Amino acid sequence: MRKVRKPAANMLPVRETRIGKAILACVDYGDLLEYTLPCNRHHFDRIMVVTTPTDTRTIEVAKEYGAEVYTTTAFYHNYAFFNKWAAIEEALDVFGRDGWMCFMDADVLWPKITSGFWCQPGYIYTPRRRLLTELSKGVCLREEAWHKFPLHPVLDWCGYSLVVNADDPRLGDPPWHETIWTYANGADRAFADKWPFERKRVPPFEVLHLGEVGKNGCGRVGVDLDGVSITGEEKETRRRRKMYEIRNHRGKNRHKFSIAP
Repeated sequence: MRKVRKPAANMLPVRETRIGKAILACVDYGDLLEYTLPCNRHHFDRIMVVTTPTDTRTIEVAKEYGAEVYTTTAFYHNYAFFNKWAAIEEALDVFGRDGWMCFMDADVLWPKITSGFWCQPGYIYTPRRRLLTELSKGVCLREEAWHKFPLHPVLDWCGYSLVVNADDPRLGDPPWHETIWTYANGADRAFADKWPFERKRVPPFEVLHLGEVGKNGCGRVGVDLDGVSITGEEKETRRRRKMYEIRNHRGKNRHKFSIAP
């Protein structure tokens, strides 16, 4: 009879938090979602993609990889350029607000394994991100090569990947995010500011951000991975000028971070 050996102490299972839900906005990002969704999907029990009724590519990709789809025009209500968080809040009322949740972007890749990511209620979590800004040569899916890309110089608890527990009293009553912003940047940082610095943690893994940071706060501009123009140059210039005119810089504590247990 074969003798069963007990596992060594360093081989015992690492405690890890299962994140039940993830939600993300994806408008005109269907080309990138084709890469990120199949890579990220297994980390979550349920994932919802929020988009517009006319973004057929995003809808098709989301359904192909088992994501739930919520379509809305709330992105553009009240003459907004791209009110991402108003759309997210509307979708949350359908998706549900329970358990561990991740707010993430469609242009972010998580590593295949996040072993050791154990979350504690009462904290907010954001991983550090590496930047693959030049996409003309394609998307790098090989995690062993990610270290070659630079880390974002500032750790910012913002919407590319935010993990919280829905029962945290700091969230308050819905809506959790401010819904008055006319562009994507801003409401996520105000959301993260509900937690004091000592309640902000960094998970023991890094993610890869695809494309330029901060370029698409008023909606995606430029060309997609297939070289198809998304918006004209004149519209891009107008959107970016308006975004910088109304941007409210919230810089406190963004250079500080602590490592999650």
